[in-house]
Amino acid sequence: MSALSSTVVLRPFPVLVACQGCPEFGQAARDVALLLDRQGFGEPAWLGGAQLAAARTKAKSRFPVLCLDACEKACARAWLAREGVAPQRCFVLSPAERSDLEGAARRITAAAT
Repeated sequence: MSALSSTVVLRPFPVLVACQGCPEFGQAARDVALLLDRQGFGEPAWLGGAQLAAARTKAKSRFPVLCLDACEKACARAWLAREGVAPQRCFVLSPAERSDLEGAARRITAAAT
């Protein structure tokens, strides 16, 4: 009987904390987080509404945490700071990426891997 050898590669499954969205920029960060979720890159955590408690639990119990903001106001980054969570990386969508969500997702996956 021969011994089988195999290699298991583990990669962290990040929590994607995305800003809630505002009238000016809509839900671009949330939409990018959903796209990254569908691609199997990470698990989104939404800021706002009834899902805030779940976002707090995910952000405080899992690592890595990636922060996605739709603009330079950096609401998601500020919320994480108030919660005492230091994200591994923060991403702010450029004006072009707000309308090219797939391009934003490609940039984030390339930068975070």
